[in-house]
Amino acid sequence: MSHQPLDFADPASKTLLEFKNLHGIKVSPGIFIGQSNITDKTKCIGGFIDWNKLDISKSKNGMIELLRIPELSTFSIHTILKIVNQPEQYPSQVHFEETSARVMALFGACSENSVIMARLSETLVLIVYFIIFAGLERAGYKTPTVISTYLNEVLLKTDVGSPYNDLPLFHEKADRKTLVQYGLADMHALYRSLVEFWETSFETVSDSYMFVVSKIMASIISRSLEIPHESAQGSDDFYVQSTLVPVIDYMNHDNKLANAHFDVDRHTNSVILLLDLDRCVKDQRFCEVFISYSPIDEIIHFEKVYGFSPLVDKRHGALLYLCLDKEFLMNSSALDLFYKWMSIKPCLQLCWYENDVFINDTMEHFQELAIPFIANGISQGPKSTFTYDTQKHEIYSYFFAKARNDESGNYSDFCERMVESHENNGSEAIELPQLAWIYHYETEGKSRGRRFDKYQILEVSKAAIPLAIQRLRTFLWQYLEWRQTQLSKSFPDLSNSGKALAEQELQAIRQTAKQASLGKPIYLSEIDLPSSFNVPQECYIPPFLQNSGHNYVAVSERDNVPVAEKSSFSNEDYQYYEEFFLP
Repeated sequence: MSHQPLDFADPASKTLLEFKNLHGIKVSPGIFIGQSNITDKTKCIGGFIDWNKLDISKSKNGMIELLRIPELSTFSIHTILKIVNQPEQYPSQVHFEETSARVMALFGACSENSVIMARLSETLVLIVYFIIFAGLERAGYKTPTVISTYLNEVLLKTDVGSPYNDLPLFHEKADRKTLVQYGLADMHALYRSLVEFWETSFETVSDSYMFVVSKIMASIISRSLEIPHESAQGSDDFYVQSTLVPVIDYMNHDNKLANAHFDVDRHTNSVILLLDLDRCVKDQRFCEVFISYSPIDEIIHFEKVYGFSPLVDKRHGALLYLCLDKEFLMNSSALDLFYKWMSIKPCLQLCWYENDVFINDTMEHFQELAIPFIANGISQGPKSTFTYDTQKHEIYSYFFAKARNDESGNYSDFCERMVESHENNGSEAIELPQLAWIYHYETEGKSRGRRFDKYQILEVSKAAIPLAIQRLRTFLWQYLEWRQTQLSKSFPDLSNSGKALAEQELQAIRQTAKQASLGKPIYLSEIDLPSSFNVPQECYIPPFLQNSGHNYVAVSERDNVPVAEKSSFSNEDYQYYEEFFLP
């Protein structure tokens, strides 16, 4: 395929020229910005090399430097402060004093927002800064040219097809119901806090500012690179910083075709892009430059962050994390509440391999998902393996008093409020000792009831896990059939990014159903994988959502929760959880 540089009027071309001419970026002859074909969802540009113009004689150890971006032409939490506080970055001393003081004041005000502070990260700090710059420019303030160029020519002109871009439409689309388990409620809560920050800081003549906020969020999240820095001069230890790097952030991702990587010049702190000549295709005049955004091609993550899924080589492994709908779990023996108390993420790891899909049942997380299917599981009647203690707050109260040697202490009211708050909030994990569910089992011929957590249950129930997994498989098949119907029904009412997420799920579910209909395996344990197939284990399960968007209905309002007949505990329970209760 022939590739040509973009027209000079294109924002990407203008950005390259401006950063080259005004902000010190060094560009090797032969590299240009052109139209890429890695996705057809949005306009996609990338970096390319022209072999007829690239001076290969300058290569060292098979590497050739394509780009060099000075430290103060990149944007991290440190460089932004340096740029803002340099008078020479402004047209006049007056502009410097006005803008720098206002930036600091607004950032301080934003830091008082509890939602923003609870999610604080380097990337979020960058988002806050650029929202401040956008608001100040609209209010007539002068910002440093290097910042203004990147804000207006890159961030606000980047078309990212991710859910962040569609956040202003969150309440108008079906995404908030159908896809909320992928963290959309948490994303929207942060977006709303940033919008409220804008509303209290700047005049709002129209509602266009809401789209400015979402655009900045989407662009920065999709363009941030983890740039390595040495911990100390001459040290082999390093740390990474979320950084926006002009021009390098036009390079696209492909783990199979990756032929370049970025690094830092230890002497100047410039960020450099190095081309690996041995990994380049040289049979055509033009070659696209690819870097790796992540060593693992996880499809949902890419759709959420970058607005596209990579052109993965499915022979070498691609992952899809399918998070289960909590409404379905809630109607299935209160599994939503059970998994929350056990701190089990209701999520499956699906693996694409040679155009087939396999549910990864080889990881410990899959065994955790099977816990509520042990023996009689969560069922009505006297034989339920798990029962729920409605008086659990009294156990917390007793343990608090015991930890303080306070026999007369009454912590009951406090504990009732604490437990109710944790149980009813939107978090996927309870963040309390698991004292709500009693596990009934037999040992040495005796029936016992203990308030075990997931690790203890797996330890004492090893013999019961294989059958529990079979029951879990039956349950998952029912879920996938239900989920396919739900996604198909809601598809027309989803946002564009929501449709992309739903389509990834539907493809995987349909392929699983096709394999089953042909009598082919659908579980990873049923096939032999080559060593080249890289399947991350439980450490790669997505983190718990703090705001899942799910309504954890109180047990008193449910009719499918087996309630314990009496509230009892053992001293072993206290000893296991003692650290939590100590003053």
